[in-house]
Amino acid sequence: MKIPQTTPRIIQTLKKLDLLDKQINRILMYWDPIGIGKIQGFEHNLWEEYIRYIPKLRDALDTKKPIRPIIDWIEGESIGCFYTSAEKRLEVSILLEQLIPNT
Repeated sequence: MKIPQTTPRIIQTLKKLDLLDKQINRILMYWDPIGIGKIQGFEHNLWEEYIRYIPKLRDALDTKKPIRPIIDWIEGESIGCFYTSAEKRLEVSILLEQLIPNT
C-alpha cells in the first residue's frame, strides 16, 4: 500500500493512537472501502477517514468478539453501501483478528 502524505493536523490525531490503534488504522486504510486513497488531492485524508471505527473494532478484539459483523456494519450500515466484495471484507476481518494473539 502506498502511504499518502498527510497534514500537521492529522499527524497530531495519529500521535494520540497507541500501537494497536495504529495497526487497526493501517488495515482500515488498506481496505479503504470508499476509495479515499484513490481520489487525487484527498489521499492525505485516508489517514483519518476510518479512525472513528477503531473503538468498536478495538473493543471486539479485546473481548474476542467476531470482527466480520463489524466490518459488514461499517460498510453496509455506517457507510451505507457495500463497495467491496464479501471476500475483501473477510480478508480484512482476518487481518484484524490476527492482531490479537490467541491465548
